[in-house]
Amino acid sequence: MHELRRSERIQKHQYTEQSSAETTPTKKRKLNRQELEANFNSLNEDFVATKLFNDLAFDDGNLNIAELAEDWLNTYEENSLGAQKELINFILNCCGSLITVEEHDISDPSNAGDVVQELELSFKKQGVFEYFLLNSKNNDKKAKLYKNLYKNFLAFFDEIIINADEKFLIAAEIENESDSENDQYQLSVNPLIFELLIWLSKFGSSHISAFRLTSTLGFYQIQTSLTQLIPKRKGKVESLKNLIDKEKAKKDSNRINTVAVANWEKLLQSELGYLNVLSTISQDGLASIFVNRVRDSDPLIRSDSILFLTEWMKILPSEYYQSSFFKYYGWLLRDNDLHVKTYVIRCLAEISDFVLNNKSGKKKNQAKLLVTPFHNFVTENLDYILSFVYYEDDLELKVDTLYFIYSIIDTKWVSFDHIKSLCSLMFANMDKQPSLPSLGSKNKESRLLYAVAKIFYKAEGMDRKSSGKRISKKSVDSFLKYFYEVFCIHLKITEGDCNYDNVHEQNVDLTIEGISKYDPQIFQAVEFLAPHYKELLHDFALSIIDNTVIDRINISQLTKLWNESEFKLVLFDGYCNSIVSSTKSIGENIKEDISGHLLQIFQHCIKPTLSSNGFSHLVNILTGFTNDDFAEESDSLEIAEVFFDYFFANGLAIYGDVLMKQSLNKMMLHYHNSQSNTKIEDCWQRKYNFLVDKGLQYLKEIDMKNGSFDNDEFDQFIQRFFVVYMNKISICIKTLGADLSSEFFDLFKKLITSNLGTIIEDIKTPNVLNFEIYSSLCFRDVIDINNLLSENEREASNETDWNEVSLKAYNISSVARELIEKVSELQIIDYDSDVIRYVKSDISENLVDILLSYYNEVDNIYHHNSNIQLDGLESFGINENTFGAMREAFIFYESRVLNSDNRDEYEYVKLCAFGLKIKSLLLIMNVQLETSSLWRRLLINKNRLGPEYVSIIG
Repeated sequence: MHELRRSERIQKHQYTEQSSAETTPTKKRKLNRQELEANFNSLNEDFVATKLFNDLAFDDGNLNIAELAEDWLNTYEENSLGAQKELINFILNCCGSLITVEEHDISDPSNAGDVVQELELSFKKQGVFEYFLLNSKNNDKKAKLYKNLYKNFLAFFDEIIINADEKFLIAAEIENESDSENDQYQLSVNPLIFELLIWLSKFGSSHISAFRLTSTLGFYQIQTSLTQLIPKRKGKVESLKNLIDKEKAKKDSNRINTVAVANWEKLLQSELGYLNVLSTISQDGLASIFVNRVRDSDPLIRSDSILFLTEWMKILPSEYYQSSFFKYYGWLLRDNDLHVKTYVIRCLAEISDFVLNNKSGKKKNQAKLLVTPFHNFVTENLDYILSFVYYEDDLELKVDTLYFIYSIIDTKWVSFDHIKSLCSLMFANMDKQPSLPSLGSKNKESRLLYAVAKIFYKAEGMDRKSSGKRISKKSVDSFLKYFYEVFCIHLKITEGDCNYDNVHEQNVDLTIEGISKYDPQIFQAVEFLAPHYKELLHDFALSIIDNTVIDRINISQLTKLWNESEFKLVLFDGYCNSIVSSTKSIGENIKEDISGHLLQIFQHCIKPTLSSNGFSHLVNILTGFTNDDFAEESDSLEIAEVFFDYFFANGLAIYGDVLMKQSLNKMMLHYHNSQSNTKIEDCWQRKYNFLVDKGLQYLKEIDMKNGSFDNDEFDQFIQRFFVVYMNKISICIKTLGADLSSEFFDLFKKLITSNLGTIIEDIKTPNVLNFEIYSSLCFRDVIDINNLLSENEREASNETDWNEVSLKAYNISSVARELIEKVSELQIIDYDSDVIRYVKSDISENLVDILLSYYNEVDNIYHHNSNIQLDGLESFGINENTFGAMREAFIFYESRVLNSDNRDEYEYVKLCAFGLKIKSLLLIMNVQLETSSLWRRLLINKNRLGPEYVSIIG
């Protein structure tokens, strides 16, 4: 190999007439993939990895790295070239290189640069390689077999220095030419260290990033190990000096042990010489390797450079904790690579902990001196560091920067204004982020808010202390005051023409009327802050029903916000949700503590004038608790009475108040599933029966009119019947499995469904009439069927009542056929109006739900009993007329989304869900999508409807 490389060098530099005549060098052709693979296969045939690589890469957990390093050093003492060859080839193995060196290739260290250049050329020709060390460092999946290589690589170089120190191979005695007559020697760098640094330096200057990174890591570990020796040697020096001084300080000179002093002084000179050698190696290594690698083009090398510098700073602050080294942190803070910036910030947090928490081991007066270089650096770079939080998009960098700010917050180097700006991130809108934050999650969004919450808590305490009142006591008024101030900063930035730097100089009025759009952010902020303020539970609950707490804060806008909006309910909802979800870390009794306040709060807040938004927050609070969370069973029952009274006593317009409908559904499901007991069931059943009886009486009164109505009487009947009775009855049937008498349903069909084609002209209000009762009855039958089938699975000896199952399935099919008939009837109406569009869309949507439910239940029944006879969807007479109604319903919902200036999320989700249901129905009916006009209509505006719709429809 040596002769081949020598020949290549001769040919490369050989002077010819042709080359002298050329003024433009010819560009070498790059090898193609096939040629590279051929080279790789050829090299791989004869390749044998070093023993070092095999031992360190594929160890089974029983490897003694110290022994391995000692063996290598023993080899070095016997054959230095052989040991160097083994180490160089080990480095090449770690890079994935199949090219290795022989002893004659490396016999002259002055030619190390040429050897590395030749290795570069061969490595480029190899083309294909597996970078073992980097894969192991990154814990790559492909590194499973050699996952310990990176750890062992560093440990090996560490053990080399430890063993070399013990074998006196770091320093070597050389004759002192200035004092040769006295046979004096001085310590200098041992050839071992010199040769190591030569090769690592030359590999570190390579054009191949794998060579640079591997050799740089080797050098950094050697530098770390050498740096660790210096404090030990300094300790010996100090001990010797103390011994000498103590002996010389004896008052009686005759008692001084001059022999011992002479020996100690000789040892002292030896230790000082050794320290000088260590310092020389360290400084030469920094000058020749570190200052170049910290600016390397590879961001991985730049990152590792700052990581190791931080380690050295903690090991030997007297040498590295200097302004001259902090300049490297300043450079890399402004690096173009986000990962490099992140590593710098993490390192600064380590330095902050080391310096400010006095982990340097210095005495207090010495520790104060250590703060100065760090303080100067922070002062010079603070604005730039804060910009990472304010303006960078990378959440990982934001989180790390926040933790760094938290580590220095007690120093007051960061102004209170800046801290408040940072705290305003509690209200950051996370809708655009990949995942929404939650208190128990480990995603970046959650970790960001968790970090901000820690800063908020610390800053609010500092603000409280600076006020001079209740210095050590947390109070809800102090919390609310600071919360409001920070929230106002967020509003100024989002609604006013402000940025984080000038926001404290701007006056922007808070708009109380528009506060509801910030409910999610307010809830989010309190959720992450609540665990820090769990002691405020009693005062927080009291403030909901007692305004004197807010009056004490003496901020008129906050008082107005508290009294004229659901701001306080949003806060308490978020607070309760957070505390309940954190019971494991806070304590199980906390739920019982909260529940003790709920009855009074619900009684105070649940009134007929309560808004849908406020009610939704009260329902959220309610659903966080079960019967077992209440100290008194009577509290649970009284709370149920409060909510049921509100539900059954107030009207419900399904289309006009979607939020209220969703909240009522959630409330009833809660009482049906998680907080059900006999008394509560009796309570809602009693109130439900009363509502149904009243509704039936009302239908009978209308029926006695024999269909004769004056002017707007029929429209008034429809509005009152649905708002007062039917909408709430539908919810009870769907969520609680309530019964509805055949007399009631027959009268409903007689007065409304049967005459729909003729009475629809008499309805003036477009969004009142609906047919949700059909899907509610269907879903109740679905639940009954599933219960019958699941009982059979639980008890093998219990035979299923298949007649009952068939009857339930028949009920669903009957409802479906009735709605299909109504769809056909409405399709032939030759006039258009808002009312008919709403009605056709509503029936179509309910029909699709029922058809899908029926298909799934039939499939489920056949799975349990293949002999049972049930009608399939093909017998329902679903034709283009029915599909046409579904198409019109889709167009209606689509227009509500596309024609709206501000997209209503409920309408958009409803459209996406309806489109997916239609697609599912077409597929189970074996309709070819490419030939379906209904399917083609769903695709026309898919790109206008957004990525969520596209991902759902496909």
